[in-house]
Amino acid sequence: MTDQNLNQLQEQLAQKKAALAKRFEEVARLTEQLEKEQAEVDALQQQLETLRKQEAAKPASSQPAAGPFRLELTNDEREKNRKHIELIRSSDLFDAEWYLETYADVAKSEKFADNPAAHYTLFGGFEGRKPCPEFDSSFYLRTNADVAKLKVNPLAHYLRFGRDEGRPFAPPVVAE
Repeated sequence: MTDQNLNQLQEQLAQKKAALAKRFEEVARLTEQLEKEQAEVDALQQQLETLRKQEAAKPASSQPAAGPFRLELTNDEREKNRKHIELIRSSDLFDAEWYLETYADVAKSEKFADNPAAHYTLFGGFEGRKPCPEFDSSFYLRTNADVAKLKVNPLAHYLRFGRDEGRPFAPPVVAE
C-alpha cells in the first residue's frame, strides 16, 4: 500500500467519523426535543384528567348541561337519544369495557358506569372521546363539518350514514 492510498483512506475515515459525530449530535438534539415535547403532552394530559375529576366531583345541580343538549328535552329529542344510544350500544365500534377502562371518570360515575354507551352518545363523542381504539370521534367531527354543525354524535352519524357514504372515521395510517 502506498503512502498516497494510506493518506486517502485516513482522510476518508476522518470524514466518515466527522459525519457520524454530526449525526450523533443531531440525534441527541432531536431526542432532547422529543423528551421536552413528551413532557408537555404529559403535563397537558394530567391537567385534562384533573379537570375531568373536578367536574365529576361537582354536584350534578352545579354542572351545566354538556354537549348540544339543554336541560329540558322534547319527547322527540329523548326518543332520538334513546335510539342513538341503542344503535351505539349494539355497534361493533363501541367497546363498553374498553371505554370504561380508558375513561375512569365514566367508570366511577353513578349515572354512567352501567351505561357507558349513554355517556358516549350524550357527551363523550362531543368531547372527542373514542368509543373504541379504532374510531376517532375528534377526527370524524373535524373532517365532517356538516356533522359537527348538526351536533350529531359522530359514531351515530357514521353508523346511520357515514359508513354507507364511505366517510373515513380515523386518519389514514401512514406506513413507514
